[in-house]
Amino acid sequence: MKSDSFVASLCLRIRYVGEISGMLIQLEGKSEEEKEVLIEMLIRDVRKACHDRDNEAHRSALWRATAMLVNTPGIHLSYHLCCLNF
Repeated sequence: MKSDSFVASLCLRIRYVGEISGMLIQLEGKSEEEKEVLIEMLIRDVRKACHDRDNEAHRSALWRATAMLVNTPGIHLSYHLCCLNF
């Protein structure tokens, strides 16, 4: 059972890392402001899902935000994720 859970988590991680990687590829060569807009969108999605009490949307939003955090050194997204005002 533990290996099934591990594989499922790994598949989810790969999915969301791929989504964020694709978004970042689209932003290559563009201004940092556009990357900030993407980060703000991810934070807004987490807040909205919490506000709406939508567990599935919240889970997806957190996976995306985490993938962005992992793929983008130097951003302070973790602060926003930990300090959300619901």
